[in-house]
Amino acid sequence: MRSTFCAIALACATALTIAWAQEESVRLQGQVRFLQSTGEEAVRFLTPTHTVQWRNQPPKEVKLPDWAKASCRYAVLKLGKPPQHWHLVMDPNSNRLVVDVNRNNDLTDDELLRGSPDPVWYFGVCYGPFRLIVSLNGSLTSRYFSLVLDDIGSRQTYLRSEDYRLFEGEVNGKALKIALLDANTDGAFDTPAKTRWDGDRCVFLPDREQRPVPRFYQLGGRTYRLAFASDGSTCEFQPTEIGTATLITEYPEVHLIAIGKQVGYWEASTTDGRLRLPADEYSVQTFRFGTRDSKGNLWRVEITPMDPIT
Repeated sequence: MRSTFCAIALACATALTIAWAQEESVRLQGQVRFLQSTGEEAVRFLTPTHTVQWRNQPPKEVKLPDWAKASCRYAVLKLGKPPQHWHLVMDPNSNRLVVDVNRNNDLTDDELLRGSPDPVWYFGVCYGPFRLIVSLNGSLTSRYFSLVLDDIGSRQTYLRSEDYRLFEGEVNGKALKIALLDANTDGAFDTPAKTRWDGDRCVFLPDREQRPVPRFYQLGGRTYRLAFASDGSTCEFQPTEIGTATLITEYPEVHLIAIGKQVGYWEASTTDGRLRLPADEYSVQTFRFGTRDSKGNLWRVEITPMDPIT
């Protein structure tokens, strides 16, 4: 099976051709929504991946609150483009946390946050939400985050985005509703995925699957190039004609999820053994295929490797 995946990557490693169609782009405006207030479970449960790295020694240049003792831990959050720094101090024994929200190296003039049972994970302690002003290429945007301490499993502390962006509108006569998530919690909404574990996510509601943010999207027989603003304020659909190649597979029924070096996240399906993909070199994330035995029974197999196959 591994040779099959390699054949897919090699067969598509030709020049990618893209042409912009002579149609106007469609731009949707992003609306600010909050994870803990939404009714959409596909959006509400966002597994955090941004691990906070604690240290025991306090930073010399930062003024600390009076309650900062030997049991306290210290960390620095890095968010934005280019990254900015926010100092924080936590006392896990008393469930206290302070974030240097105004970035003045003074933790005595910021709000004291108390840990409480996390309303999303149900097995962690949540500090927040708290508001940070994040700079994205010179543009300031208001963002909301929480720190979540996994006090049962990994004992790690994660930074989680508490706000997301919702886009609603019509493209090519089709109604769309898209939730855009800062899944890697770097302060921006447009971080592309290099593997299934990184980058930001979006959900094409009412579908429940969180996908890496795609660079292209197929809708109503057309292909569109997607461009999300870093602050999540807009999403632009640009009509595009993209060259494709046909792969002849061993099985008639195939569904492929892969990340191309140029096209990014891409899904393709076939029921006749002919899989059409943009010409690119892919890292295979998921490969599903189906075939029938001599008695006509349909067998389906899904392969999702821990490490993507290229």
